[in-house]
Amino acid sequence: MPCAVETSKIAAELTFWRELYQSAGHEVFAKIRKLDFEDYASNLPEIRTQEGRGLDLCCGPWSIFEGCGFDVIGADALHSKYLEIMAPPCRGMFYEQQDGEAMTFPDAYFDYVWLVNAIDHTPNPEKLLAEVRRALKPGGRFYFGVWFDPALGTPHYRLWNRATVDEYLKGFKLIRATEEWWVEHRKFRYWAIYE
Repeated sequence: MPCAVETSKIAAELTFWRELYQSAGHEVFAKIRKLDFEDYASNLPEIRTQEGRGLDLCCGPWSIFEGCGFDVIGADALHSKYLEIMAPPCRGMFYEQQDGEAMTFPDAYFDYVWLVNAIDHTPNPEKLLAEVRRALKPGGRFYFGVWFDPALGTPHYRLWNRATVDEYLKGFKLIRATEEWWVEHRKFRYWAIYE
């Protein structure tokens, strides 16, 4: 049974997506997720040409890879809860309810793993990253993104910064990293590719 802290964080996450979906509607929400893909790919353009089997870990209600034609599985611990608050995307992508800290995928199963705006939503980032490493093929790519927020929001477990990233991802080989300053949000987004 989830503890009270986890329950409040889960409720905040579901409320965020429910309100966005209800205010936008199904078709506009689909366009928003497509724009999210374009935004993320502008920072990690290698994802556009990535081949093989991918995992969009902690993908939220709809993966940003919906309708892109990639061989990607969307996985999220709240998948069944998302289906209660919004219609499924119905575009042919496969989704699984998976806890990122204890996935059931085989070892070395994925050619790449996508984990963006999710690491700060888990109470045990070291377990999540150990699972990423386990499920990723040797030499596979790990696409990573996180906000460097100035304040802790309800669905988040901790604030992240460059030192936190370096601490938790030291077991991965860094290929490239950039930071993007969002003036209107007064915070940074950190983007990186690891092996």
